[in-house]
Amino acid sequence: MTLRRGALQEFYARAVQEPPRRRTRTTYYEEIDGFLELRIPADASVLDLGCGTGEGLTRLVPVGSKRKALGIDLSRIQIEEARRRHPHLSFEEGDVEDTERMASIAKAQGTFDAIVMVNLVGEVEDLWPLFRNLRAFCHQGTRIYLVYYNYL
Repeated sequence: MTLRRGALQEFYARAVQEPPRRRTRTTYYEEIDGFLELRIPADASVLDLGCGTGEGLTRLVPVGSKRKALGIDLSRIQIEEARRRHPHLSFEEGDVEDTERMASIAKAQGTFDAIVMVNLVGEVEDLWPLFRNLRAFCHQGTRIYLVYYNYL
């Protein structure tokens, strides 16, 4: 594990004890949720990379939904919290840049209709492994939704 990944894990381990960012920056996340809800069909399977505690995924796949959904995050503590908060969804710990881990998860979970990455690209050291690893989760009709904030 690189120094940066270790620092990210420590940061997100501490962040679990703070109010969720979705509650403190509601307008920002409401805009993102609305954008995704309009574009992802109600019956689509969803993979959320960098899912944190699963707040975004549960907005897309609410309790009672029969659709396939999976959240993946680097932080074990965030994943444990996501499982506690949203037992109706599936979550896996994994580094999106780790080809072996992503291949293992993809082999077990299969492909998805929609792949969501909200604010993930700024946390990744190298985008090439991330996008290369996405292929295992994609079928011909998979749509990728990459969202990242702009300081302008």
